[in-house]
Amino acid sequence: MASAISMLQASWLLLSGSSTVAQQSMQELPFDGQALFAEQTDTKLHGLKDSCTTLKMLGRYVPGPARKGVERKYFVPSKGYAYLYTNPQPCSLVVAMVNKRERQGQQGPTPKSKESMRLDLLGCKVYSTRGLKLRIANHQVIPSRYSFNSWNSMLKFRVLVPAESREEFGAIVEAGKAVVRISLQASLDAADVVAYTLSSDITMRHSSWLQASGLPTKVQQTLQDLPFDGVGLFAEQTDSRLHSLKTLGLH
Repeated sequence: MASAISMLQASWLLLSGSSTVAQQSMQELPFDGQALFAEQTDTKLHGLKDSCTTLKMLGRYVPGPARKGVERKYFVPSKGYAYLYTNPQPCSLVVAMVNKRERQGQQGPTPKSKESMRLDLLGCKVYSTRGLKLRIANHQVIPSRYSFNSWNSMLKFRVLVPAESREEFGAIVEAGKAVVRISLQASLDAADVVAYTLSSDITMRHSSWLQASGLPTKVQQTLQDLPFDGVGLFAEQTDSRLHSLKTLGLH
């Protein structure tokens, strides 16, 4: 509980824009159990809460570079996880077929194609949002894992505790581990949920391009069953499968 309170205080103080010395001074004030900040806080730094509220409201107007700087605090490396930072490029024969139909100026499928492109654009926006949420969820897992390991490491100090207090010490450690384990599991579940929604966004973009391609329904279903490899919107096997189906005369 104390670490959670400290984390909340640190986040508000960081948003306030106060100097480092002022923030440290505020964090040293005791927690009185009635509010996030002790009563002495306002006497030391008037308007702290108002400043935080104002900055929070203005957060949407922060220019792009500042937002990118904040996003870098979510500790997911871009190397090996590029699909979380950029939308997978729809490089495939499926896209080439759609572009060819557009260039030929066929009037029949044009409305359907435009609708599919709008769906693909929506999928890109949703995918970007889900990617950021997954990085945030991953960031939440890190301190939870650290707390869990810290509680585990405390057991080695049990031999240093007086014999009459060892049982109580062990009970406190076990209780702390139980609480942190729940927090860790909640963070992991949140990451799993966002990961599943990412796969839904991929399916949405798959469908939009395949609908615009004009391929038979059976062919579209076959291509949708191919796994997402994280490199492009369509897996590498997509083009080879299309060539095979064309050779068999199925499309």
